[in-house]
Formats: sequence, C-alpha cells, structure tokens
Amino acid sequence: MNCGANVHQVAARPVRLELNNSGAWKTLARFDAGDEAASDRARAAGKLLGELGGSRTTLRICSDEALPLVLVRWSADRGWWDVAADRQWER
Repeated sequence: MNCGANVHQVAARPVRLELNNSGAWKTLARFDAGDEAASDRARAAGKLLGELGGSRTTLRICSDEALPLVLVRWSADRGWWDVAADRQWER
C-alpha cells in the first residue's frame, strides 16, 4: 500500500449519445464524458450515423438523467456544436 502517492480520481460524468430521425430521441450509447477516448469515439460514430441518416437526422450528447441537459448537438449542416455557446435552437 502506497500511502504517500498522490492519487487523483476524476468522478464519472455519465452522458448519452442520442439520435433523432423521426420525432423521438433514441439512445445509441452511454459513456463517461470525462473519458476523452470514449468521447472522441462517440462523436465519430454519431457523425457517421448522421451522415448515413440524411438531412432529417440530428444527434445530441446529453446528461444521462430523466430530464437531460443537452451539451452538444450535431446536424448535417453544422456538424458538432456546443449548445451552451449557441442556444438559438431553443427559441
């Protein structure tokens, strides 16, 4: 046991990758937003599915809660964007 080690553990930040192509959000994957590799893979997979799905397909990454907070969105026109920086879609 190494009592002198400086251990820093980041709390998990559970989020969902979701797709909408017909009026309802569908969960595609759950992952830890603090895991950079998982986040990169989720965005890449979402982008591929969005491109395959056509212009009506949108994606989002949101908190994994009953009333999710949307963090980022994807559309064919814009790609991924930070929702906090652009709340225009809510109006």
